[in-house]
Amino acid sequence: MKFFVSIIFSAFFIFNFCSYAQNDSQHEVAITIDDLPVVTISRNPDIEIEITQKLLSTINANKVPAIGFVIGNKLYKNGKIDSSKIDLLKMWLNAGLDLGNHTFTHPSLNNTDLATYKGEVLKCDKILIEILTNYDKKPEYLRQPYLQFGKDPEKIKEYYQFLKNDSYKMAPVTIDNSDWIFARAYEIAIRKNNQALRDSIAKTYIPYMISKFDYYRKQSIKLFGYEVKQILLMHANRINADHLGELLTAIKNEGYKFISIEDALEDNAYNHEDSYLGNAGISWIHRWAITEGKGRDFFGDEPATPEFVMKAAGIKSE
Repeated sequence: MKFFVSIIFSAFFIFNFCSYAQNDSQHEVAITIDDLPVVTISRNPDIEIEITQKLLSTINANKVPAIGFVIGNKLYKNGKIDSSKIDLLKMWLNAGLDLGNHTFTHPSLNNTDLATYKGEVLKCDKILIEILTNYDKKPEYLRQPYLQFGKDPEKIKEYYQFLKNDSYKMAPVTIDNSDWIFARAYEIAIRKNNQALRDSIAKTYIPYMISKFDYYRKQSIKLFGYEVKQILLMHANRINADHLGELLTAIKNEGYKFISIEDALEDNAYNHEDSYLGNAGISWIHRWAITEGKGRDFFGDEPATPEFVMKAAGIKSE
């Protein structure tokens, strides 16, 4: 009997060890890109086309099943739909990629009443449906602006029920970062014709992003015992247009496989309770950790945006 129990225990140990080892080595990430059609301080339509073309060329060359999240009012000019902006979105769809809802004006739920916020979602939804219908698609995912939900649990609960009733799924983020700060600094350097600063920002960007991958991988393992199927937040900006190829290569060198957001959400971690009530827009890994009651020591050592990049972007230190 003791021998039998010993065999069962050994088999159980080996199974769990192998399962952990498999999960620990199975790196997967969904690439999600916010603020479509383009986010740039330039108002030059040619630059917007260039950014879109570069992004899509790199995404397709690397066979990344990315999804882009659209801000509705970016499609307007002088109060009317701008066909050139719609054409940018069609480029995404013609490349075989999906589009999601990022609300109409990108407000924060922290300081917007729920009725108004629902209207934001529905107004963008209406535009997307008109575009996607011709591609036999429909908008399925919503990316929360600023990743903010506010402090009112009843408001959050009602909001999620509204999304469910409207057949939307939330698009969480596990690998959060400040690519938008790098992008602003990068564009300012271009405007100032400061090639040295531009090159320095670009050279720092890739290691910074990979450090975020490493950080959230470790955070996931600390919380769950394995690395979840990650979801990366990025933006449709100029630094990504110019250097996405280098970043994707670096991500692949870290052992990651690119998956769709649908595949990522199959990870059971995304069913974890989320009771975070705060103003900050943070990674879902940290939302879950707060729900689990993790202390301050759990959240330490997150890579910061370099001071020279913050300064170049004209943003105060984090």
